[in-house]
Amino acid sequence: MEATAKKNVGTLSGQVREYILTKILNGEFEPGERLIEMKIAHQMQTSQAPVREAIRELEATGLLETLPNRGSRVRKVSNQELFDIYDVRAQLEGYAAEIVCQKKISISNELTEAVERMIEAANRDELMLFSSINHEFHSIIIKNAGNEILLKTWQTLHIQIKTFLIVDRQEKNLLEMANSHYQIIEAFKVFDAPRARNEVINHIHHNRPVI
Repeated sequence: MEATAKKNVGTLSGQVREYILTKILNGEFEPGERLIEMKIAHQMQTSQAPVREAIRELEATGLLETLPNRGSRVRKVSNQELFDIYDVRAQLEGYAAEIVCQKKISISNELTEAVERMIEAANRDELMLFSSINHEFHSIIIKNAGNEILLKTWQTLHIQIKTFLIVDRQEKNLLEMANSHYQIIEAFKVFDAPRARNEVINHIHHNRPVI
């Protein structure tokens, strides 16, 4: 019973997390705005426990912050912070790309399929879906490197959320962004490690926010 209850709370907290996240990303919850646990619990027809858990998870992404005696608020993520995150991300993914090619792990078909879905999302102007698939593309590279420390470090950057913020803030062309991934795929097709590393790094640097 206890295990089932924990599983249900986890599932519910995930739903609350997506609810809060969506409202932050679409601007309904603005930077500086305080989140009222009781109000969110009422809107989601749940207790405050899964709301608290969802807020803790979102604090880890950098989107929320909790201040003493002031509760949880939506945090303003600056372009400088996003720039710095992408700078670190570029080195992590570049290194992963190099490893994948050196090991001659074939991922080009998987990457191509992701880009095709990215293009479909771009054509429908579905930014959240686009960001999700974009995250999937890059996670394929990271995961296939087979380095758990590298993977866990990359995951702490919460790339999917940061991609959404950058694309939305910079008003980037989604179709152009999607197609830019093909240059990366070409390097993986021939297992060219130096080229794959450079293509990934250049791609991420190109999409950093302007500061």
